Amino acid sequence: MNRKYIFLAITIMSLFFISCEKKAVDPKARKLNNKAIELMMDKNYDEALVILDQALLIQKKYLIAYGNKLTIYLEVKDFNNALLVAEAIQEIFPESAYGYFYKGMLLEKLGNIERSNETYKELVDLYKEIDFSNADFTVIESYCIALKLANMTEKLDQFTFMIIQNMLIDEADIDYISNIKNNPRMEYFDSRLR
Repeated sequence: MNRKYIFLAITIMSLFFISCEKKAVDPKARKLNNKAIELMMDKNYDEALVILDQALLIQKKYLIAYGNKLTIYLEVKDFNNALLVAEAIQEIFPESAYGYFYKGMLLEKLGNIERSNETYKELVDLYKEIDFSNADFTVIESYCIALKLANMTEKLDQFTFMIIQNMLIDEADIDYISNIKNNPRMEYFDSRLR
């Protein structure tokens, strides 16, 4: 993968994780994570993993560091270790959809369809308490993807109708949500797992 795209993926994931991070990050852990990102950009993945493990020893609940480990394992196509990281994210951050998304996709990639489907259904359950009338687009998008992955087509159709009817998303986003409904596979995840 091109260095520019690795950096872009890390940046996007970091922004996502920062929004999920509830506790202040220990400065030593943050410094180690930043060093690991530099190593990742230079494709020094083994050294970056060691540094990320050091950061996680300092602060176990550091979602960004886990996300960077997951990125490395996906980049080197080590799906078994990526699954272990996704499961750790799910266990340590049960309110974060990120671990569920990747755990489900990795289980599917590794041929465990039954566990994959269970994980997707757990993912959908994360959204039960959300008031979508006040939710931002990323939450609505994530819920649509979760429904798609869980093969809950009828519920996805009903939800899509509701968000369009109640104008919870901009007109420009309607096509995007429709694409989620009509896409036979989730291309973003598929491209990460090839």
